[in-house]
Amino acid sequence: MKKLRAFFFRFFIILLLVSCYKEPEMLQIDQVKINKVVNDTMYLNVVANIFNPNSFTIEAKNIKLKFSIEDTLAGKGKIKSNFSIKPNSSEKINLSTKLLLPALSDKLPRILKKDSFPVKVFIEADVTSLEIPLSTQTVQYFKSKEMINSFLSGKDFNNNISIDKIELVSSSLDSTEIKFDMLFVNTLPFDYKVKSIKSKIYNNEDKDELMGTSKMTKSVVIKKDKKKIISFQAKINNLNSIKGLFKNLLNKKTNVFLHSDVLIDINKYSFKIPFETTFEMPKPNIF
Repeated sequence: MKKLRAFFFRFFIILLLVSCYKEPEMLQIDQVKINKVVNDTMYLNVVANIFNPNSFTIEAKNIKLKFSIEDTLAGKGKIKSNFSIKPNSSEKINLSTKLLLPALSDKLPRILKKDSFPVKVFIEADVTSLEIPLSTQTVQYFKSKEMINSFLSGKDFNNNISIDKIELVSSSLDSTEIKFDMLFVNTLPFDYKVKSIKSKIYNNEDKDELMGTSKMTKSVVIKKDKKKIISFQAKINNLNSIKGLFKNLLNKKTNVFLHSDVLIDINKYSFKIPFETTFEMPKPNIF
């Protein structure tokens, strides 16, 4: 009899809570961070600010997250951990999801031309204490420049730049001209334009001695999924070169150091990408 009373009492409490239950509301997305990009999938960490309008704590499980851009399913994910929100308060929930780049490949170049664009975010879960579904959504405006910058960071853009070839062009008593072939591989889902490459050549990574400089200002478009070589020449001061190489000899170092600032344009936005590498400098013929 006591068990039956306890059951009906519990049932009554749950019924009362359900009748008073108000759907939690997603106030906004506070943060979207790209963790990594693997092939055609971008893995994101999302911080969602969710408000509980009820007079009791809600606990949720089986959490699912979806992104929709222009009615296209752009991303989804499942969250293993549960979360709880205290009465009449909001809580920032960390959620992991992934962005499916192929689904947006045709739309991204056009979407990112705007200053910002709307993204619908859906969260579904089960409220454990009440055994009823939770469903909430919001529209979050993403800034295009921040999104592009996230692409550049997530794709490790400077890892897709390398020196393909170095050769001696000319030499004299005073200076030496060296030609660099810089290889760009575009793994981004849109084209970009290389506006300039400003380079400095030092004797080593510690930058003890500036040996030469270079500046390339011709615009070159790198199409998505394509690669292109951009060539530029650097003028090396032979006196500084001898000083630098002598310091390297004392420090038992053989290679010299190249630092380049690559300026690229994507739509109307400009980004400066640093690139650094070491190389064996061709020996100047000064005799």
